Amino acid sequence: MVHPVRITSSHLASLVAMDNRELAEKRVLDDFNARWYGVLDGCGFNCPGCGIREAKKSPFGCEVTILYRCGMKERETIPCWENKVFVSPLGTVHTMTHTSVGIVEHATGHESDVECAEDADCAPAQCCHPTSCVSKESAPDCRGIACSLECRSGTMDCGAGYCSCIDGKCQVVWGRG
Repeated sequence: MVHPVRITSSHLASLVAMDNRELAEKRVLDDFNARWYGVLDGCGFNCPGCGIREAKKSPFGCEVTILYRCGMKERETIPCWENKVFVSPLGTVHTMTHTSVGIVEHATGHESDVECAEDADCAPAQCCHPTSCVSKESAPDCRGIACSLECRSGTMDCGAGYCSCIDGKCQVVWGRG
């Protein structure tokens, strides 16, 4: 998914001054934080081991992996999410994969048991404008939550994506189901 980015002279100067991985990490963090700014039940890096996990150069940019959590449940019960993101040489950010990695213990990357056996075992991870999926047992209780009716870009709103059980993990399948 492509997100519009204003390329300024400072971005171009940064390309020259910074290591490409460092710039890519900054662009990914800026993009992520902008997406969740002002969302009460949004996602963030305020958990042990969350943030940039890896950044590696590729022939036409940089691949960055981030780990984060979403929602307002107690921290021990919130699954972590991993995004693999591609950052072009011009600083545009493109999501490549979006995967639940289960409950991460002490940020070691050890996964919990299988989340699902079929698509019906999965549900959106956020009440409003969902961007990820979890097992129904881990899904938030959305009773009494009022969401805006907008079709927000980058979310599963208005049929842009749906939850599916893939290899025992609840994941978003982007596109109409």
